[in-house]
Amino acid sequence: MRIIISDSCCLIDLRKADLLKAFLSLPYDIAMPNTLYDEELLRFTDQEKQILLDGGLKLLDLPGVQVGRAIELQTNCPALSIHDCLAFAAAENIPNSILLTGDGRLRSVANDHQIEVHGVLWAI
Repeated sequence: MRIIISDSCCLIDLRKADLLKAFLSLPYDIAMPNTLYDEELLRFTDQEKQILLDGGLKLLDLPGVQVGRAIELQTNCPALSIHDCLAFAAAENIPNSILLTGDGRLRSVANDHQIEVHGVLWAI
């Protein structure tokens, strides 16, 4: 099964539209770096976070090499946040994965690196 690496903004948008459960029921594995889950989903209630985990969201603990890649990318593309770069590094490391993001700059970088990338409308 293919894996979607989601950044936090897409999950925030899906939450606002009350579509988290529907998103998690798609025929994909859904994952995000654990730092995005911990540091970016601040307005999610504990119940909403539990819905994500119960729905199958996988939290990725990125190894040092991938964190280093994220730092390198942010150095080269300072307009991207470190969280965007961590999502990119995860997607870059997982063959045939799909990066899901609402950030236009991140989408552009992913396209430049031949990583399949979509926005939240694609998921809907």
